[in-house]
Amino acid sequence: METKPQKNPKIYIALNKPVDYSVSTDGEQNLLVSDLIIKENYAGNYNKDLNAKNYFINAPDKDSEGLAILTNDQGASAWFARLYCEYELTIGRPLIRDAKKVLEAGMNIDGEFFPGIKIKREFNKGKRTIITINLKGKETRIRRMFGRLGYNISIIRRTKIGKLKLGTLPVGKWQLAKKEEVV
Repeated sequence: METKPQKNPKIYIALNKPVDYSVSTDGEQNLLVSDLIIKENYAGNYNKDLNAKNYFINAPDKDSEGLAILTNDQGASAWFARLYCEYELTIGRPLIRDAKKVLEAGMNIDGEFFPGIKIKREFNKGKRTIITINLKGKETRIRRMFGRLGYNISIIRRTKIGKLKLGTLPVGKWQLAKKEEVV
């Protein structure tokens, strides 16, 4: 009786990425997102070691924190590009109405057009304002757009990718997820 070789199961990992962790080294001595995927950082009980070094990673920028997805699913890059992400931003002062209109309409910066961002919520909290936005694509444009309008962002935290929410997952910890929870 012939046995069929077992196909590697597709694995999806949700990680709460800390600031200063990067997807690749780019010739620098960066802390790597994949180095956090060890059983000691699992949010719960997990007794397997996963080698996430060659996983496809969708993570916030090095200067940002929050929800990252790692997977061995080779088709993931195609559907990651279509997903909306939700971010919480912390700025040092209230967002004025005119700035909000410009952000939502989009803007040209140095000859490049940055599409608008959808602002879902904002609330003032003492000397800072926390804003929740929806965005498709790279969050690097968030800092550039807010910066052009004179706002300094102290924190960018990704709280959602597709349908998957960060929830209460502690910083630096990870858990397994299902593709259906994301797309």
